Amino acid sequence: MWGDVAEDDRLTRYVEVGSERSLDDDPLYGFRQLVDIADRALSPGTDDPTTAVQAIDHLHDLLRRIVGCELPNGVHTDDDGRPRLFVHEPSWQEFLDVSVDEVAITSSSQP
Repeated sequence: MWGDVAEDDRLTRYVEVGSERSLDDDPLYGFRQLVDIADRALSPGTDDPTTAVQAIDHLHDLLRRIVGCELPNGVHTDDDGRPRLFVHEPSWQEFLDVSVDEVAITSSSQP
């Protein structure tokens, strides 16, 4: 029965709650961190093009590594193959958008 303590305990074994995002559970987070580094390095107050280029090079390398990979679709099935859980997994387009869009806008005023 739903709401039963034993049932709730069984379900919560599969849920992990943390205080912050992790690279293991959220690979898009690593891309986001590199974008933040590039953006800060390109800001007029910092003006550190070498760091920006390094961050962009790492983003490029990561994109090259995943372009041919089959990314998870977020559908988790039971032993009989029936879908039981749907989780958002980032698509190739999301990785590309995060890696390129903001850096392109931030760098548009740079030579």
